[in-house]
Amino acid sequence: MRQVQKNPDQRIANDRPNVDADLPPISLMYHGFGQFLDCIHTDSTNLEHVANKPKFEMAIDKFICEMSIFYESESARQSKTLDCLNDIFESYLGKQPYSLIIPSIITGQRSTDGHAIGPIGTIEVGVQIKNEFGTSSCDPSVEFAAYYTQSLHAKALQYLENNFLFPALGIVVVGAHIGFYALTFTTTTRLVSLTPLLPMAIENGNRNARQDLLKAFEAACILRIHINQDTQNYKDNPQECSLPGNFPYVNQVLAIPGPGMFNFQIDREAYQGEGGIRYLNRFIYMATATDSEDKHKVIVKFTRRYFRDLHEFCAQEGHAPKLLGYGNAPDGWHVVVMEWIDNEESDLQRYSSKYLGTWSADLRRLVNRFHEKGWVHGDLRNANLIISKTNPERIMLVDFDWGGDLNSGPVRYLTSLLNPELAREMDPNDLWITKERDKLVLEVALGKLEGKEEYFHNS
Repeated sequence: MRQVQKNPDQRIANDRPNVDADLPPISLMYHGFGQFLDCIHTDSTNLEHVANKPKFEMAIDKFICEMSIFYESESARQSKTLDCLNDIFESYLGKQPYSLIIPSIITGQRSTDGHAIGPIGTIEVGVQIKNEFGTSSCDPSVEFAAYYTQSLHAKALQYLENNFLFPALGIVVVGAHIGFYALTFTTTTRLVSLTPLLPMAIENGNRNARQDLLKAFEAACILRIHINQDTQNYKDNPQECSLPGNFPYVNQVLAIPGPGMFNFQIDREAYQGEGGIRYLNRFIYMATATDSEDKHKVIVKFTRRYFRDLHEFCAQEGHAPKLLGYGNAPDGWHVVVMEWIDNEESDLQRYSSKYLGTWSADLRRLVNRFHEKGWVHGDLRNANLIISKTNPERIMLVDFDWGGDLNSGPVRYLTSLLNPELAREMDPNDLWITKERDKLVLEVALGKLEGKEEYFHNS
């Protein structure tokens, strides 16, 4: 495994030994994976689309019983595993044209423990099985990732030049535990865990563990439907059904102010100050609006939390980029589309001697106005102040992720690992976002622009 990860031509993008920071979350690369995560994070199972509910649940219960048994050999566990998995998928999917999961040679003499082939001859479900923990020196998830990659090169070379992700579901069974994985391929194979290893040796009366397995298998069945349908559509219409490689698949949101949709095409990552520094743990992209003849640039941001009302208010006041579209994607993502402002990180310092007085007055007035509404921003640092090259007198706020409405209750940061500027002169355990904290952070930002030494100390 270590040798494979050291070779850039063979490396599997599984966030080891370092996070694959150049790739978006797997739920943004393919909608099926996002829906899988939505399904397992719900409070209860929803078996509305299952072909035979009793048969589905009984097939899972049988699998639980079979996997709790001790087997003398891995091949004995493998046979039972594949029989049970095929029963589970059939009971949910019905008599539809999905291939069975069977062991088969991929290349040379190498055979998977089990896989099902999709419409273009590539693996759509891969299974790797270990009899018990400690019985193998190989990581089973990496093993089937290697088989998956080999199947692509062996069976679908004609498709690799086109823009498609080849999504697949991976299943690992180790003794009485099961885990589910996402697989994609662009320039390299991507492998991401969708669940932890779930126990199948369940104590009597533990309804939660059984519910977790029901939700995971329902999510797996729904994911397989999406993978099969999307791959078939791609086979029939490769130009119209491609998936956007290493960028999020989302390409439209509700237009603001509406009606209709705002359509866009992601072109590349947006960089901090356009100077080539990647935004860490943030997913911000340059895109092109595709609705009109004027193919203008826009910014598309994917975030877990966003205070849209505050962004719109600041934009109406002339102190934020115009909000052009807003929507939601699976797995809890908010999609924010806003106008692109031509700026560089150094612009604030370049123009501060001329416009700092105007900026300071405008920002203090703006913050007071939204504080009067009971709103807070939560991150009024210099990093979130920008100006336009064409109108440097006007200062703008960005990054409304931490913002919130105090009228609905207290607003807090979701992590204690805050930027030092947000924790300055505050109790490090104090995660509440208040008006007073907003004002303190803003004054530090303005002090830095003015060049006051005390504002650079311990920040």
